[in-house]
Amino acid sequence: MKPNQINEVLKLYNSYIIFVNTQKKVVELVLDGAVELAQNLSYEEFSQLFIKNGNFNEESHGKMDRFLNQLNVGDDQIFNLQITYETLDNEKVPLVLRGRKIDDNRVILSFSSEVNISNSKIDSLTRLLTVNALIPIAKQKIKNNEPFLLMLLDIDNFDSFIEKHGTMFGDILLVETAAYLKRIIKTEGYVARETKDRFLILLNMEDTYDYIYDKLRNIRNSIMELISHNIKQEAITATIGCSRFPTDGADYELLYKKSNLALERGKRKGRNCFIIYLEEKCGKADNYVIEEKKLNASSNAVTKFNIISGIYEILNRNGSKDKNIVDSLSLIGSYFQLDRVNLFILNPETKEIIKIIQWCNPLARQHPLTPTQSHFALWHQTYDNVGMVKINQVDSNKNLPIYGILKEDDISALLALDLLYTDIEVGLIRFEMCNSNRFWNQNDISALTLISKLFAIFMYKEYQSDFFEKRLSYDKITGLYNFTKWFDVAYEYLSDNPKADYSIINFSFENFLHISDVLGTKSIAEGLKFTAETIIKYSDKEIYTRTTDDRFLILSPSIDEDYLTKYILNISNEISNNFQYGHHLKLKAGIYIHSPKDDFVTGIDKANLTRNKAIERDLSYLFFTEDLYEEYKERNKLELHQNKALENGEFKLYLQPKINTITNKIAGAEALTRWSYNNERMIYPNIFIPLFESNGFIKTLDLHVFENVCKFQRKIMDLGYDPVTISVNLSMYQTNLDEYFNKINEIREKYDVPAKYLEIEITESTYVKKIDNVINLMRKLHKSGYQVSMDDFGTGYSNLSSLATFDFDTIKLDKNFCSNTENVRERTILQFVVGLAKSLNIKILCEGVETEELVNFLKNIGCTLIQGYYFDKPMPADDLLNKYLKK
Repeated sequence: MKPNQINEVLKLYNSYIIFVNTQKKVVELVLDGAVELAQNLSYEEFSQLFIKNGNFNEESHGKMDRFLNQLNVGDDQIFNLQITYETLDNEKVPLVLRGRKIDDNRVILSFSSEVNISNSKIDSLTRLLTVNALIPIAKQKIKNNEPFLLMLLDIDNFDSFIEKHGTMFGDILLVETAAYLKRIIKTEGYVARETKDRFLILLNMEDTYDYIYDKLRNIRNSIMELISHNIKQEAITATIGCSRFPTDGADYELLYKKSNLALERGKRKGRNCFIIYLEEKCGKADNYVIEEKKLNASSNAVTKFNIISGIYEILNRNGSKDKNIVDSLSLIGSYFQLDRVNLFILNPETKEIIKIIQWCNPLARQHPLTPTQSHFALWHQTYDNVGMVKINQVDSNKNLPIYGILKEDDISALLALDLLYTDIEVGLIRFEMCNSNRFWNQNDISALTLISKLFAIFMYKEYQSDFFEKRLSYDKITGLYNFTKWFDVAYEYLSDNPKADYSIINFSFENFLHISDVLGTKSIAEGLKFTAETIIKYSDKEIYTRTTDDRFLILSPSIDEDYLTKYILNISNEISNNFQYGHHLKLKAGIYIHSPKDDFVTGIDKANLTRNKAIERDLSYLFFTEDLYEEYKERNKLELHQNKALENGEFKLYLQPKINTITNKIAGAEALTRWSYNNERMIYPNIFIPLFESNGFIKTLDLHVFENVCKFQRKIMDLGYDPVTISVNLSMYQTNLDEYFNKINEIREKYDVPAKYLEIEITESTYVKKIDNVINLMRKLHKSGYQVSMDDFGTGYSNLSSLATFDFDTIKLDKNFCSNTENVRERTILQFVVGLAKSLNIKILCEGVETEELVNFLKNIGCTLIQGYYFDKPMPADDLLNKYLKK
């Protein structure tokens, strides 16, 4: 730091801001407004330069060093230190050091001298007149015989306020009080600050009691309005005593004494009141001696620092951020005697205007603002090299790019600052005069520049907070709550309304993943956005979220089934009718109506399981019932036990014979499975197969059934009997067919079973989706000696063409395809298919045959392989061995 710079720090009539890092024990930064005077000085270095350049003695060096090393105050503590330094010439220099801790390791300080303002005409804190300036005005009015009211206003419990909140907030409260008094007095009189918390008011008036009463009441009530505005949100009251000229005398000192007596009576009466002097109530003033009180100059020593620190405190207090900004602007406007302060908040990324917040002096003309993005381009052309526009008189600056904006906004003088966080623009703040020109002195510019930096930091921090809040709490595609935020909001709502009824709706779209593949990512994103907009459109007090993919959850305060049905159908119809691809998005919803026995989380689970059932049953919506829940619990029970069931051998091999109607002998069998749950009860495939298909366990079960068949075939051969070919189903959920082939071949070789005794059944749903993979698998199976059959022929639409594409050894006619032989058309088609298969050297099997009539018909058209209850139902493998293979 250069000597002239440290001298700048010690200027006696200015306030400079110093940032100290208490952890690193360095003075990080010394600022004069936006001007940096020094950076990164050690405590010792700062103390030495402070003493040397201030021409202080060594004892003063010790004081500064101790002060810096003891900066370990609480987070909310504001501290003051008044020290008298002694120069080498034995001159005593009083200094006030004030500060507060602004984060864990940093303290903001201000150094300033005590200033004697007793002879000044303007109070430096409140910008009101001093008493010395008001007394001559009063005496002149007495001389001119102009009636007036002389009031003394005292803020109640001001000392307690300071003790509780600190001197800094006491000063801010005085600034706000002064602003309120000026607003109500307007041009009807004069206001002066007499002592710390007392104000002297001279009000021009007619000497009528009703007029005086109304004025006093209005002034008292205006102070009470501070409860909703002052930065500590604390009730503020005042006591007022007054006398009248000429009614109460023609001597200023006598009038002042009577006002003081009235004030003291008001305090005795209980405060928060106003008293008009009457001798019988207040006492005689002739021999009354007023205790001499002087304005405490030290409270004004670092006024701008107090205001700046107060704004920092207001911006960062809890509660509404907008209110904090408005209160800060009000404090700025009141202290710097402005007509308007306008804050324009920008999105740092898009540069769009997010919000405009305005404070307007009630005495100034209100003026709504309608800025456009093009306005900001003009401001950028007008800023100087530090991002400032300073205009003392608008009409003398007609060549400025923003001249038209200033005239449109009714501005007569202006100081505007571009709000930058480092080099990121976050807004614009304008300090405006509307009714007069203004010379912006350097002290005010420095203070307002530092204030603008506080706003820039605050606004960028809020933007970042909002940005991360959106990322953490909102779905990126739809803008709805994400599940975590939705859960918190919904849970808070239910906690605040513990007796409230509610419903939970869980919905998704049928075959969403397939639709996503077909339509593409962009179209699906548009569909999800449209769905979110539709939910918002038809919702009243509902709380909604997109959880994952196409899943949406809604908490509704209604339990009326008609309302909920209409609500979900409105959403469904809106999507189907008004979204470009809406006919693809078939909504499936599960609706749970709250029961007192269930908690919120259980309700979410029940809505989800109801949605799954709606999908299974192909319903647009379904209401939860306890039967569904019992089925759900049973399903969960089975799923939790499935792996152990495999280890315990609970999946039993069942076989259903295939009969050759020419020989009436067994020609093969189909492998089926039954689940002997804990070897206690039998569970049939219609229960567990859909479960295993949904959770993927079906792929494991496929291989287990194949291994059971190989074990059985090995047993037959070891007993010396001739095996028959047993068919095993290949699930459509086997995604890796190469891996599947390798595993079944490994199992077959393990049991040394010839491949000709094994047949793989492939359903249409498998080969239609994976044509090339299935052709490759069939080629490998045939090469290894396996038989391959087409299962469920007649259930789809591509089977005939499949006969030309795939090399099947057998086709199995679905029972529904060959059961209605009374219909001539169907009988003709069936006869054609059998003949076509024979011409292609493909064996044909009809399954599900239950009547002799159908058996005879099938024999007559050439279908000689039959499977069904007419001959036998599925049976345990050993029963088939004993009944058919031992003969």
